[in-house]
Amino acid sequence: IFIASIMLVDLWWGFGSLLLLPGNQLIVDAVVFAFVMLMAGGHTASYSAHPFTVVAGVLCLTAPITVDFGLKPDMFHRAMAFVAVMYVAASLRSIRTLGYFFGRTYRLAHELGQEKARAEQLARVDFLTGLANRRAFYEQGERELSGLERSARPAVVVMLDIDHFKAINDRFGHAGGDAAIRA
Repeated sequence: IFIASIMLVDLWWGFGSLLLLPGNQLIVDAVVFAFVMLMAGGHTASYSAHPFTVVAGVLCLTAPITVDFGLKPDMFHRAMAFVAVMYVAASLRSIRTLGYFFGRTYRLAHELGQEKARAEQLARVDFLTGLANRRAFYEQGERELSGLERSARPAVVVMLDIDHFKAINDRFGHAGGDAAIRA
């Protein structure tokens, strides 16, 4: 519906612009032509995330007046038709460039979201043991306790401690202490 409505409006303006042309008044023809080209530029800027929509819309807007001016016998109208063709060619190039950058921006945003999720996960896990750390304990504990309060169920918390751990570090070094913790 979105694309169809844009195409319908573009066709309306593209062919409707021909109705605004009075005939042999060059200044009015130039103003109408400029209006159509400005609409095509706005279309390119507004919908560049949808390259197909932009290409089809720009062609629907510019083709009627370009063909009409190209078929006229005087050089003024033919020159404006040539300008329109050059404008459309430049628009197609910018559409391709903008489409590339929009796609790249989308991919980077997606990768950034994945890395953010990874960093949040790493912030909740102890790198040595792979177990949930204090931050994760508090976050998960808060969720659990609020759930237990709603359901009126009892809870038990178990905490382990390694007695005299300094002696292990002193005797086997920090690498030995890390191995003891992992075990």
